[in-house]
Amino acid sequence: MSSNILYISADNENNKITINYLKKKFDLNVIHYQSDLEKHLMDHQYDAVILDYDHHENRAIELCKKIKLLNPEIASVLLTSIDYKSIAKSLINHGIDEYIIKRNNNNKKEIAFHLFTFLEKKELEHRYKVLIKAIPDTMMTVNSSGIIKEYKEGIEPFIIDTQNQSPINMHLSDLPLTQEITNICRSKIKKVLQTNQVQIFNIEFHKSHYEFRIIKLNKAEALIIIRDITVSQKSEAKIKEYMKALESSNKELDDFAYIASHDLKEPLRGITNYSQLLKSKYHLKVDEKGNMYLESLIRLSNRMKNLIESLLHYSRLGKQKLSLEKCCSKIIVEEAIESLLYLIKKGDVQIIVSDSLPEIICDNYQMHEVFTNLITNAIKYNDQPLKKIEIGYEASQKHPTFYIKDNGIGIKNDHQNTVFKIFCRLHSRNDYGGGIGAGLTIVKKIIERHQGKIWFDSVENEGTTFYFTLGLKDI
Repeated sequence: MSSNILYISADNENNKITINYLKKKFDLNVIHYQSDLEKHLMDHQYDAVILDYDHHENRAIELCKKIKLLNPEIASVLLTSIDYKSIAKSLINHGIDEYIIKRNNNNKKEIAFHLFTFLEKKELEHRYKVLIKAIPDTMMTVNSSGIIKEYKEGIEPFIIDTQNQSPINMHLSDLPLTQEITNICRSKIKKVLQTNQVQIFNIEFHKSHYEFRIIKLNKAEALIIIRDITVSQKSEAKIKEYMKALESSNKELDDFAYIASHDLKEPLRGITNYSQLLKSKYHLKVDEKGNMYLESLIRLSNRMKNLIESLLHYSRLGKQKLSLEKCCSKIIVEEAIESLLYLIKKGDVQIIVSDSLPEIICDNYQMHEVFTNLITNAIKYNDQPLKKIEIGYEASQKHPTFYIKDNGIGIKNDHQNTVFKIFCRLHSRNDYGGGIGAGLTIVKKIIERHQGKIWFDSVENEGTTFYFTLGLKDI
């Protein structure tokens, strides 16, 4: 720490040894007490002033008062040969910040060390004051009797007009607070001092909301921090209102999707049945073009049926309560692979499954559907002679992160934002085994219902890796 110090002495010659030693340790400027003090303080920025007035303490006190008027922030240190506690206390009360006992230049190292310690303490105090001043909260130190020992002004309406009266040594009841708030504070202070547990409570005052936080400082004093939380509470209330409206809107959409898809099934079933009946009984009476129309009608009806069933399944996912249990994810993966054996054998697929997949909290049936959909996609969208799929997880994450990696066709960059959109296929309807584009949408919804998230990395013509986490920890 580099400190600029002004050394004022009545006898520079006798103090030469001390002065020379201090010059080695500090940036020291030495003047005689009859010098132009005001000019020195105006021309230089000093951290402290040393007043070396042996047996002239009254003169030192007068000079200290003058210094404080010129610069209230500067620290004053008195070097004296008088070692009486009563005199020391009197000096401190008159504005001297510190006094150091000297013994005929024989304790110059002790003086330097004492000075260094004092300046370091003042630096820490200055930083503390700057930090406290930057905090917008009202802060006060209060003893067990409710007397304010320290006070920092903050937010209204708790600001005290310090020009007329200082809040120091006032009672809590003298502050512009209601009797109820004062009583709560007294009660909480008592509890803090007894239990050492931080006490926090909120109150409404002058149409605003405040948080009171009471912390134990020592066995007889507590710190009260008063924070205006009006804006944050209004924001929180708005967020809750928006969330409620969003939940209501989502429920209405789910209800609409369920009802619409359910009610559409019956007339669609009639269209499909009559189309098939018409084709089977009247195909000889209809020309080739007419039969082609009938086949298109049947094909489109079946496609519409698949779309409606997928939509119905998607809407049911949001309505069904999760049947949570502790499951072995390796068994779920193995069962999913077993259900796809025909597709695996037909497509010449090699699947590698990690031996150490973890236990998870999940809905077994829905998690089976997740792995089945992701493995199916890894097989379908792969044109390699040997299709390779790797299933594992990364335990280093906050939650286990599962991954399904393939060496398939990958996903183009301009398609990556639409992967999880319902009924959005990235290829023509008949490519890669067809499908309606709902599988990944359903997977995403299941993962999100398990408080997890899903994402992927993909390089076109090299392959894709899907990742997902599950946030549920308890049943």
